[in-house]
Parts: sequence; C-alpha cells; structure tokens
Amino acid sequence: MCGQEYLVGLELETISDRLATGRSIKLCCNCAHHSVTWVANEVERSQIREYTAAVRFFVADKGRRARRYALQ
Repeated sequence: MCGQEYLVGLELETISDRLATGRSIKLCCNCAHHSVTWVANEVERSQIREYTAAVRFFVADKGRRARRYALQ
C-alpha cells in the first residue's frame, strides 16, 4: 500500500527458523493511513531472506571489530 512494512516483533533466530521451515511470517503496516497485518508472500519472504543475511553479516563483522579493539 504505502511501501512501509515491519516484521511483527520477531527475533532474528525466529525469523531464520520460520524461513527454513516454511512457517508463516507476519508483517504489519501501521502508518498514518493504514493499519494492516498480513502473512508474507514468497516475494516478501525472499526479501526477508536477503535482510537476514545482511543483518547476520553486519552482526558478525561488528563482533569481529569489537574483539579486535579489545585485544589492542
């Protein structure tokens, strides 16, 4: 509708598990004009897979940098 969508209060591990097992993932939009909740379709699930991969990469890289600083 408006292009805004959010995962409904799920942790990264839960999202990854639901993607792997085919369980539903709820999305919601609560902007000034809409209040809608729906189950992610395959296109949205594909986007979520890409997002989770990026987040995992960012978290892993951040952890490596934190350890590097601690060793100095």
